[in-house]
Amino acid sequence: DYQSIKTVALSFIDLSKDATHIYIGIILLLLSAFLFKKSFSSYKVLLLGFVTSLILEVPDLRDDYLSLGFFRLGASLHDIINTNLLPLVIVTFSRIKISRNGGKEL
Repeated sequence: DYQSIKTVALSFIDLSKDATHIYIGIILLLLSAFLFKKSFSSYKVLLLGFVTSLILEVPDLRDDYLSLGFFRLGASLHDIINTNLLPLVIVTFSRIKISRNGGKEL
């Protein structure tokens, strides 16, 4: 099942679940910029990470409901924020830097 796959995958890396979400967010930000040929000043580079984090939470919510009888929405929101916060900060600071540079990308 999904949780077993996650447990096995996490056993190969020496990171906490929270740190893993942060790394996934950064990797998806870099991948998105490369695939879509967009700079970090474009909010479009955030889309891949956001959509992926939502998709990855669906099995977690399902498993929570099946095993606990309720959704742990707080835990899912925590994971979504961990995955997307640092990429959002990077893009926002890139946009601020460009706006201070007279609208020119660096």
